[in-house]
Amino acid sequence: MGKGYFLFMFVLMLTQPQRNAPSPPHNLSAKQVLAGYEHSLSFMTERVSFNAETETTFNGAFELKQKRVTEKRILYRDGSRFGASVETKGFDDQQKMIWHNKTRSIVGSEEMMSYNAPPGKPPRSLLVDSQPKTLDTGLVLNVGFGRVLDGITFGDDNKSFVEVMQQAPSLRLREEMEIIDGYATYVLEADNKYGQHILWIDPEYGFNPRRMVIRKAIGDFYNKTKLGDTPPPLSPKLNLAIPWCAKVRTELTVDSIKIEKSGEVFVPVSAKVVEHMDYENGQFTEWISTYRRTNINFNPDFDAMMEAFLADIPEGTPVFFQDERGLSGVRYEWFNGKVRAKVDEAFLDGLDNQIGQLQCEAKAESAVPTEEKTEISPDESSAIAGAQTNTLDAEPEILSESRPFPMLLLIPIGLLVIGFITWRVFLLKRG
Repeated sequence: MGKGYFLFMFVLMLTQPQRNAPSPPHNLSAKQVLAGYEHSLSFMTERVSFNAETETTFNGAFELKQKRVTEKRILYRDGSRFGASVETKGFDDQQKMIWHNKTRSIVGSEEMMSYNAPPGKPPRSLLVDSQPKTLDTGLVLNVGFGRVLDGITFGDDNKSFVEVMQQAPSLRLREEMEIIDGYATYVLEADNKYGQHILWIDPEYGFNPRRMVIRKAIGDFYNKTKLGDTPPPLSPKLNLAIPWCAKVRTELTVDSIKIEKSGEVFVPVSAKVVEHMDYENGQFTEWISTYRRTNINFNPDFDAMMEAFLADIPEGTPVFFQDERGLSGVRYEWFNGKVRAKVDEAFLDGLDNQIGQLQCEAKAESAVPTEEKTEISPDESSAIAGAQTNTLDAEPEILSESRPFPMLLLIPIGLLVIGFITWRVFLLKRG
């Protein structure tokens, strides 16, 4: 064999994952390596903006019209605030585009606002939601498959790798470092109710991962359900895109991770993400996604992004609350950069006329002169006094003052007028 063959074999050995590869001696514990990994996540999850492109293909028993989906995202993060613009295209098995959509979202600590719109067209409606579950999942859904590079797991109720490993009964560090794509890595392992989790951490590149794996078997949880459990009966009206039977095995693999230096820190900028599921009927589903980040900026203008988001919402756009506010039956719309109750002007005009008519009738009643004395029968006087004593000697003037009909009429009219004025002031403040 020539020198070329041996050189090829040597290069091949260096580029393949290996156990027991030559490496520096261990000088860190499992908790210290995990802490280093947690610190590496902070740079891309605190204050940053970046673009992201994803292409996903679907294999196996998926009953989907789209076989390939591409996504372009612009993401903004600033502490508890998050903004996303996502343009998505779906293609069939003949590579024909079958849908094209754009979604924009803003997630804060108190509510999420989002809308869908075909590219180049205004949104049909604005959705507003303050439910805690929505706020928790809103960020994850807007990031998409790339969230694994933010340390978010799949199938673990959106928990982070750090959280899952810290809560595991045992966290261990393999005795030997391993070579992944030519880089020496620490290997962290943890098992809990969500299955086996493994991270290959590169200490020379900011403790970022070179590979990530989650394996689940029968008895492990995939979100809220256990693998091996038969799902509940499906309504005949529903037609799911996946086999409706028990999952028996799943594996998420994140590899081919490219790490680059952005400014003074190392960040993962691309990866290949694959999730494979096996079902008890012998079928499988698999999606394969390639992900890349670009235009990373650690000093974004979040307020300018929010102003652009709001400016794209036309006046009069219907607003739908997805929380308890949506149960009131009141219709809402977007007006002057805010949400306001949508009021029928014809109804207000009619209410104005009714109040004016009542006021005129009240004035006419008060203009009628009151008789100086009122003849009252003994039975009527007894009922008015509410006593057993004889009230025939009561002063007629006093009895007539206890029944001022016009004054009683003015009281509800006044309350109605005050309520109407208060309501109009409230609407003006909301507008």
